[in-house]
Amino acid sequence: MTTSLPKIVSVKDKKIRYSKIAAGRMSTKQLKQSAPAQSSKTKIFDPSTATAFPRRLSDYFEKPELNPFEKIQNDDLFVYRDKLIYKKHQENLAQAQLKAIDKTTHSRKINSKPVMFFDNMNINDLKRDCNFSAEYDDYSFVLKITKDQRIEKESLDDYVKKKREMFLLHYAVGVKKEEMNKLERLTLAEEKKLELAEQYLEEDALMFDEFLKDNDKTAGDAIKLAESEKKIKQEKDNELRALNTQMILIKGEISKYEEQLKEYRIYETFLTSLTPLEWLKQKELEKLEKKQLKEVEKFQSKSRRESGSLSQLSDDNDEEEDVEEPELYFTDPQQLLDIFGELEEQNLSLIQNSQETEESLEEMKQTFQDTKDKIMFTSNEYKPEDKIMERLNKTVEEAYRTCIGEMETSLSTLQMLRTIENRMEDLFQQMEMMPKHKVEAAIKMKEKERRLKQREEKLETQRIHQEERMKKAMERANADPRKKFGRKIVARSEPPGVVKSYKSDKKMETKEEEEMAYYFQP
Repeated sequence: MTTSLPKIVSVKDKKIRYSKIAAGRMSTKQLKQSAPAQSSKTKIFDPSTATAFPRRLSDYFEKPELNPFEKIQNDDLFVYRDKLIYKKHQENLAQAQLKAIDKTTHSRKINSKPVMFFDNMNINDLKRDCNFSAEYDDYSFVLKITKDQRIEKESLDDYVKKKREMFLLHYAVGVKKEEMNKLERLTLAEEKKLELAEQYLEEDALMFDEFLKDNDKTAGDAIKLAESEKKIKQEKDNELRALNTQMILIKGEISKYEEQLKEYRIYETFLTSLTPLEWLKQKELEKLEKKQLKEVEKFQSKSRRESGSLSQLSDDNDEEEDVEEPELYFTDPQQLLDIFGELEEQNLSLIQNSQETEESLEEMKQTFQDTKDKIMFTSNEYKPEDKIMERLNKTVEEAYRTCIGEMETSLSTLQMLRTIENRMEDLFQQMEMMPKHKVEAAIKMKEKERRLKQREEKLETQRIHQEERMKKAMERANADPRKKFGRKIVARSEPPGVVKSYKSDKKMETKEEEEMAYYFQP
């Protein structure tokens, strides 16, 4: 029985592969990938996977599974024969399916032997003896490899295949050389770019250093400027504090003068109230005449003016003339004393009259109280009006407390209203004496406060109402559902009543008459 052996690899292919292995640049996996593409029937002998042909005799003892010469047991002899017959049959079938060009003779099979690789050859010796950087056509390397090797006959097909492989390898080497040259050109271009980039980086670094120096200078200048501005600010703050203290002092003096002015105005109003009306009318006429004369003089002076300085002087004179001292009717204190005496006599008479009126008023009050008691005892028909009166009394008491203060003695509602009216009259008189813009500002402020109070009260009532609604809704939600037991109570149905037409007409007529009588009653 003959077994098919792997085909011999070309010498050049061996040189490439073993040179790369020796140089340490190619792993076994890469070596398998770089091997040229063979046909399905051709096999490349790989020493890493070769197990049928051990290199030395010691391998048979170390690995007994490699020994093909094993003693066959008597029981397995027939089984072994059957296996050989089956294997031969399979080989014949495979040979029958091959093409004529792929088939070989029996003598070719017998003469074909495996290539024995370099058992005694050292890779380092090969490196030393052969120059791997030389071209693949170096004959010294080929002779070194093929020394002591058996040269066997090759078929034309194998020769063509090997040539084809050599051409492909040459082509691959050329392509790789072109790629290497291209990569070298690219590396040179990249190196130039890197040099330019280094130059640009150095220039940028110099510019950045200059920028940092300028920035430091500007920062120092800014710090100095900030310090100077801080000093100026402190000086201005001190000036402002001094001016604020002066303003506070001036405001205190103004408030003092305003209080004095209020007192003097009260005195003025008192004196004007005592002066006769004829004299006051006469003075008003005199003031009007003076104003008219001044207006005529101003008009004449304006027409004659030529320079701005003269106009300013004239304006100052006009202002000085406008501020005139008020004239008083009373020149002697005795006049006031005489008037006070007359007023005292009048007051005494008025006091007597008031006492008489008070006595009569007390009598009236007594009679009113008596009648009131009688009415209360006789009938209780006016209870709602009494409640309203009590409410009004409470509101009057609250108004009295807010306007005047706490009640020292128990006063009736009429007395409280009378005191409130007197207070209102006094306030109105004071308002007439005060400047209008202050009064208007105070009125606006009070109106604003009133509106805000009303709004707050309205929002409070809305909030309380909303809280109540939410509380009821939560109670309804949390409450247990009521279950209705039994049948729903329904009233018994009654037959429809027969109504005659003439009765309905009478009813309609009576309704119309009632409406006419209600709306058009005299």
